[in-house]
Amino acid sequence: MSELNPNDRQLIATEYFDGALGPEELAWFEENGLASDPVVKETLEGARGLRELVRRGARPEPPAALAFYWERVRADVQGVGRAGARPMRASWRWATPVRVLATAAAVLVGIALVLPRGGSMMSTVERAESRQPGLYTSVVPARGASVVWITGLEYLPEGYVLR
Repeated sequence: MSELNPNDRQLIATEYFDGALGPEELAWFEENGLASDPVVKETLEGARGLRELVRRGARPEPPAALAFYWERVRADVQGVGRAGARPMRASWRWATPVRVLATAAAVLVGIALVLPRGGSMMSTVERAESRQPGLYTSVVPARGASVVWITGLEYLPEGYVLR
């Protein structure tokens, strides 16, 4: 018993009180006379007092504001409430068709803005072969300008003429 510090004795007393000690630990507890130890006695008395306080205590009631809130939720779900009030589900029935029409209109406006006028969205790519091995050019024609993409050449030498 002398090798246990007070914290260990409180822990063992709490486990004894809760019935958490196994048969071997319970025999060791009784063998060493821990039931007569002052720290263990104080811990057991405190645990008994706490148990009685909890058992005798009244069941807590929810606050009035919380009860009022849940009554309103229950009334809305059941469709009961103010005179002339409708359940929440009925008041949102108009939203679904309006939402569908608004989404369809937005998609159509978006497509009209993205599509180019008088042509397709994809540009044509013309591929021109070079007389030099490993050198390829691709031309993307556009209105007013063309993009020339040269593959296989680190730089365009001065005087090189594109045809």
